[in-house]
Amino acid sequence: MIESNSIDLIITNYKDDIQKKYLKMLKSGSFIFILSIPRQDVMSKVIVSLQDIGFKTGFTSIYYTSKLGVKAIIVAMKPLSEKSYIDQAMKDGKGISWFDDCRIPVNRNNERSYDKEAYSGKEGIFVEGKTRFLSGDIKTKRNDNWLNQGRFPANLLVSDDVLNDGRISNNYRPNFIGKITGSQNFAGRRGVRNEPNDTGSFSRYFDLDKWWEKRIENFPKSFNNSLKLFSYLIVLGSRENDIIFKPVKIDSIKIACKTLNRKVI
Repeated sequence: MIESNSIDLIITNYKDDIQKKYLKMLKSGSFIFILSIPRQDVMSKVIVSLQDIGFKTGFTSIYYTSKLGVKAIIVAMKPLSEKSYIDQAMKDGKGISWFDDCRIPVNRNNERSYDKEAYSGKEGIFVEGKTRFLSGDIKTKRNDNWLNQGRFPANLLVSDDVLNDGRISNNYRPNFIGKITGSQNFAGRRGVRNEPNDTGSFSRYFDLDKWWEKRIENFPKSFNNSLKLFSYLIVLGSRENDIIFKPVKIDSIKIACKTLNRKVI
């Protein structure tokens, strides 16, 4: 028998007659991820039921789409036992989630150049160099270096590059840096440079496959998209050595828990 307040995360399907037991099993401030059909009527029924039982439901559901279709994950949490999230984290010795582990990698190779004189207060590192503006002036420039940490997790995850619409944008647009020195027309601005428009597949901002690449070495060679998704959810909702309860018979959850150093029941 599982003791009350002993589980750090539950991943399951919805069952009317057992959700109250799940609420007792979870530690305060812990999540339950419920796999659902991505239909409004089904999801709203589940969310209202969870709220009536006592779960906090003020979260955005997670949607995962691949070539195989769309999966919805309803997010709910057992209410805090302390006054705030910080107090709860201090009591438990850890935060509820650690979003840095769930950042979606984004490749930012392009550095942006800024007018050193006009943008001296902007964060970054100045490098000595020359750049010619529209007016013909030559100024020193600086580079604004991007951190390659990736994007924080969103409520949308994709695989198989499903958001690629096939369009490639190679055109450029003028970008204005600095003060307006004269008229409002194009030639009257100081610090004009060309900057590429957004290019590439929109999938890259939500790409579960990119996140997975960093962890694939630890996993079996044969896997499917479900293993990617459950691995992500486990990292999102728990820490190493936490106890994960999976009442559903999904082997991918068990494999992910073992590989990610979580205890699974």
